[in-house]
Parts: sequence; C-alpha cells; structure tokens
Amino acid sequence: MRWPLITLAILTLALSPAAFARSSPSLMDVPVSFWVYVDRTQSDWEIGDETADTEISRFGAAFTQHFSERFHAGLFGGYSGLTQTDYARTAGLSQSGAHLGLILRGFPVKTTRFDVDAGGTLSYNLTSKSETDRDVETSWTEGLIYAKGILKFDPVQLSLGANYQYIDGTEKYNDDFLSQNSKISTVDNVSGMAGIDFVAGGGTIGLHGEWGARNSLYLRFAQDF
Repeated sequence: MRWPLITLAILTLALSPAAFARSSPSLMDVPVSFWVYVDRTQSDWEIGDETADTEISRFGAAFTQHFSERFHAGLFGGYSGLTQTDYARTAGLSQSGAHLGLILRGFPVKTTRFDVDAGGTLSYNLTSKSETDRDVETSWTEGLIYAKGILKFDPVQLSLGANYQYIDGTEKYNDDFLSQNSKISTVDNVSGMAGIDFVAGGGTIGLHGEWGARNSLYLRFAQDF
C-alpha cells in the first residue's frame, strides 16, 4: 500500500512548481484552514467473491497548512459508520468506528476568477460491530486522487472535476459456524464531482457531491486563520 501515498505526493508536488520556490517560513507564520464536515458515500465493494452495496457515513474535523499559495497539506479524522445491503453476512449490522487521513492539495493554476485544484487524500478506516451470534470488523486503506476546476464569483465558487478511488481492505467475520477473513476492493474506481461554496469573511460553507463509482454528499463549514 505504498503506491497511493507516493502517487499523491508526486502528483501534488509536480503540479505545484512554486510550492518551494520561496524560503520555508516558520510554521507559526503559515496560514491554516480548519473545517468540520459530514458526508455520506455509497459505493459497491467486492468482498471475497461477493458484492456489497456499501454506505459510509462520516463526521469529523480537518485542517490544512498553506505552505505556499500553490501547496497545502494537512490531516483529517473523525467518526465512521458503515452499513451494507445485498450482503447476507452483515445484513442488519450497523458498524461504527473511526478514520484518520492525510490531505495534499496543489494549485497549478491560480487566478482571480479561476483555479485548478489537484491532489488527493489517503486514509485508514476501521469499523466493527459485535452481537451475541456474530461479529464483524472492517478495516481498509482508501486513496483518492482528484483534479477539478473552480470558477470564482464572489461570494460563490463553483467546481467541477473527476477523481479516482482505490480501496484495499479486509473484513474479519465470525459467527457460530464461520470464521473468515475476506479481501475488500472497489467494483469501480472513477467518479465525477461537483460543488458549490459560499465564501465570506474568511469562512466557507460548501456542499459537494459525487456520482459514478462513488455517490456522495459532503457538507463542510470552514474558517481560514
């Protein structure tokens, strides 16, 4: 699982030629964006030789430091919930747990009215559920690489782009008759993405969605410092 991190780092740095063009400032002087978020994502997973309609709900907090105008990096994390349908082993189970991840963002184009934002995220996720007759633990690493254009009409910003998702994980399942570890991957990988942000006074309220391999809604409340 080294390649998602390597890919994200190379992509973002390659698209950000001005990232380190100036001398590195003290971390105390670097601008920071902080936000809280809630999102719900539906996608199809391959678990062993079966397919599961998987829904993940998350809420959490994130920050990025603006190391230059064209390069931002940070962390995100919080609560995760997971439910699945069309999959007998976990039918009726609502798993809960947490996620923690890395954010990398590059801006190869940045003007008054239009930006190109390209980068990605890499996260580790763990959820579980135990009942008297069965228990399940689901862990997965998720890499997401994206590129999008952003049109800026004060105070509204509109974005449109695409992303590629990679998941590598394991489901550990036990009941009275079966104990099994199954590999997890995605059925499809490519999604379209669009969003709208309202920006005022250093704060942002944003609503973003995806369609394709991932069908999602993502709401965030952000503040720049």
